[in-house]
Amino acid sequence: RMQEMSCPPDPMAADPDKQTTVSVAFLLGGYFSFSVNAKSVVTRWNSFDSSLAAMDAAELFVLNILCSLLIKGPNSPFYKSLLTSNIGSDYAPSTGMNGHTKEAYFSIGLQGIAKDDVERVQDLIQQTIDQVIEEGFEESRIESVLHSVELSLKHETSNFGLGLVSSLMPLWNHGAEPVSSLQIGDHIAKFKESLASSSTFLQDKVRQYLKENQHKLTLVMHPKADYQAELEKKEDEKRDSVLSQLTQEQRNRLHSDAFELLDYQTKQHDASCLPSLGVADIRKEGETTELEDLLPTGVPLQFCPQPTNGITYFRGISSISSLNDDLKPYIPLFSYITSKIGAGNLDYKQMSQEIELRTGGLEVSAHVVTDHSELNAFEQGVAFSSLCLDWNMPYMFSLWQDIFNSPDFLDVERIRTLVMMLAADMANSVANSGHSYAMTYASSQLTPAAALTEKFAGLQQVAFLKRIAEQEDLQPLISTLQQIAVHVLDCTSMRCAINSVPEQVGVVATTIEGFLDSLPKNRDDPDAHVQDERFFPRMGRTHIIMPFNVNYTGKSIRTVPYTHQDSPSLRLLARLMTTKFLHQEIREKGGAYGGGATSGSGVFQYYSYRDPNSVETLDVFDRSVQWAVDGSFTDQDVDEAKLSVFSQIDGPVPPGSKGMTRFVHGITDEQRQQHRQRLFLATRQSLIESAQRYLPEDRGESAVAILGPQNEKTMNRPDWNVIEDIDETLVVHTSN
Repeated sequence: RMQEMSCPPDPMAADPDKQTTVSVAFLLGGYFSFSVNAKSVVTRWNSFDSSLAAMDAAELFVLNILCSLLIKGPNSPFYKSLLTSNIGSDYAPSTGMNGHTKEAYFSIGLQGIAKDDVERVQDLIQQTIDQVIEEGFEESRIESVLHSVELSLKHETSNFGLGLVSSLMPLWNHGAEPVSSLQIGDHIAKFKESLASSSTFLQDKVRQYLKENQHKLTLVMHPKADYQAELEKKEDEKRDSVLSQLTQEQRNRLHSDAFELLDYQTKQHDASCLPSLGVADIRKEGETTELEDLLPTGVPLQFCPQPTNGITYFRGISSISSLNDDLKPYIPLFSYITSKIGAGNLDYKQMSQEIELRTGGLEVSAHVVTDHSELNAFEQGVAFSSLCLDWNMPYMFSLWQDIFNSPDFLDVERIRTLVMMLAADMANSVANSGHSYAMTYASSQLTPAAALTEKFAGLQQVAFLKRIAEQEDLQPLISTLQQIAVHVLDCTSMRCAINSVPEQVGVVATTIEGFLDSLPKNRDDPDAHVQDERFFPRMGRTHIIMPFNVNYTGKSIRTVPYTHQDSPSLRLLARLMTTKFLHQEIREKGGAYGGGATSGSGVFQYYSYRDPNSVETLDVFDRSVQWAVDGSFTDQDVDEAKLSVFSQIDGPVPPGSKGMTRFVHGITDEQRQQHRQRLFLATRQSLIESAQRYLPEDRGESAVAILGPQNEKTMNRPDWNVIEDIDETLVVHTSN
């Protein structure tokens, strides 16, 4: 069946006429069949069971493999038919297999399409299913997916235990047997046996679950100009309807319950009966990491010997200090594109296949880090990272070598597809992470590193990508990307890090020396660390109009860098104010989804998430300062904040990430230990003094940003800048 629904128009959309989303979802489950002429034939679906409990773990494993084969990477059938056609901007949200609900399902679709293309997308989906049934999958594609599974089993993460338990919960909650899902080795063996016994094993699964599955829903969503007004009208009508049916006694009861709840929220609760650790239980000395500093071909290399379970981890950072400022907004797009296009003798499909078959992925990203000791100093560059099984290390660096030496920026249609995908991803992320965008925008007024971060990953970048996605002629963009490549894909001002087993140090040195020897050396670049003496903080309040019915609020205060003696106190204050004041006021009383404070990179930040309030929340931020300055907390509260902060500091660090604090942030074990000691020494009085010194409005430099709907409380105030058009960020109203 088909269901249509509406949504608010997206001001971030590159093409206002292409804002429709279509998605086709298939319930996945078992059914009964009977035998005719010794062949199993599907005759009816009235015995269909789509619950997780009805599917065994081996079948769920097969479905996950099948999902990866169908949609992951440019060699997958749906990627080729839906994304490379440039009908839409990206896959529809929730595309893929969802096994977390009671009834598992697979969905596939497109977002950012024209209203008239809905039927075309549906036809393409059906044609792709038919094509897969007819042609099957290349053996190399299956091998690359199985390689990804093997690599994921060996790759250790800091939240391995939590992730494992979380993956079991849907099965357990919905009546399936959870332990068998952990037997991945058995599932792989059974999967390979099934492939060997039937050349059409996967095609048959596609036919069973997609082609002949009558349990499917096509969901189409169109933008509607008055969507928000209609929604508010319906909510008002529903509220009025409910209120009209209440008796006076029920109204009185609601009124008294509200005051009873407020009284309960305001009370101080005694948590002394709960078991907890004490500060005395925390070890005084932090962990140190053994590192070796090498200098192959003059490029600094940090080698960290670790029990990495047969995996080699590579990172690199290349400076962009000499890059023209006009080119820097292109860095995130350059980073996104670089490992997804062709290089060397490989086109982008062949490159993607080799990356999947030999590595756990090649990642490129923009890199901005505030200096640990000076707020106006920071490091800027492009970061590279990858991992592979030890025996694949030469292949991994061979792929990087091709990317550095001969990237193919001439495939216009491939670049157009990637531009549309990144622009759509960034635009979609605003509604989910609006508080992060608000904090980034506010902080950009206070430190040069935050200003560059806003340019790379904030609303400026969202608007920038939208403008690029609107361009018909991409030749100027391609020329710009090629200019950036000359600066970035060069080892003149680069440093690297490798994490691997101790026995690999000789192989690593030889392999990476050969890799670095092959790279271009075309520039004499200054150090990636720069000191921006021209930057001056700007205080201000900005309201950016967004088509949301809630607000995302951020306030930032310029404070001190990591090595400053007050940095630990501010870190503790942020934790303390979040748990003891802001959470209750913003979430419990104010009705927001969340709110709190953080401190780091020389900035103290407040935030609220999906907040029905706007300037009222700013008043809460101000009241939290007075709360801290007045010392309205106890020594026990300070100890609880220390336990929370140390739980982050002493959290497990996987072998592949050891030594990254020094490599990425330049913070040594000695500096980390000094910070740790200051955390231990912090007292209630030192927190009060830090609050007095940095947080009051008249003591420091601060900036505020709100993302949300139009609001008379900001439009009519002289101290607010209101931005109505995020694309141009020029329509600014001030009242005088």
